[in-house]
Amino acid sequence: RAVAEGAINAAISFHEKAKARVASLEASVTAAEADVKARRLEFAEVYAKSAETNELAFAYLKAAEDWEKAYEQAERWDGAKAFDYRMSQALALRTHGDHKGDNLALARSIDLYRAILATVPRDSRRDDWARIQNNLGTALRNLGSRESGTARLEEAVVAYRAALEERTRERVPLDWAATQNNLGAALQALGTREAGSTRLEQA
Repeated sequence: RAVAEGAINAAISFHEKAKARVASLEASVTAAEADVKARRLEFAEVYAKSAETNELAFAYLKAAEDWEKAYEQAERWDGAKAFDYRMSQALALRTHGDHKGDNLALARSIDLYRAILATVPRDSRRDDWARIQNNLGTALRNLGSRESGTARLEEAVVAYRAALEERTRERVPLDWAATQNNLGAALQALGTREAGSTRLEQA
């Protein structure tokens, strides 16, 4: 209002008082934020422990729900924990789909892996990006093995090969070997559905 009335010096004075007020409140607000963060991560841990226990009981859908809630609590406060929780949710869905023959759960797992992949930059998080690609490939392969077509299996091969661009033998030999094994399985599954032997030779 002072600015609108041309009282610039008065406006500057008011701003200085406002900044002083901010400075006086900042410490208490920072402390409050730290307390909120600690509480949110504590809540996330409660859901995570529940998820782990449900997995011990083979209740993977319930575990997936808990992992999702853990992710929601941690998302704003701890990116690394949030990532791990979301990956655990996708794995729980995939495991349920595998054990129970639940194709919908596998499809949800695939969708979730793709959503996670979209949030992880390849250039700065190479290992995480490759891990997601590998796990996505496995979900696609498992669902593709139950379907009559080859589209899912083809997508699995693409995902595994993408993972291998980062999971090189020289840099991470054990991860490289695991993904090579997965790629071989996907190619073998494709080969059994095709007339030629190319895929089997690749496998």
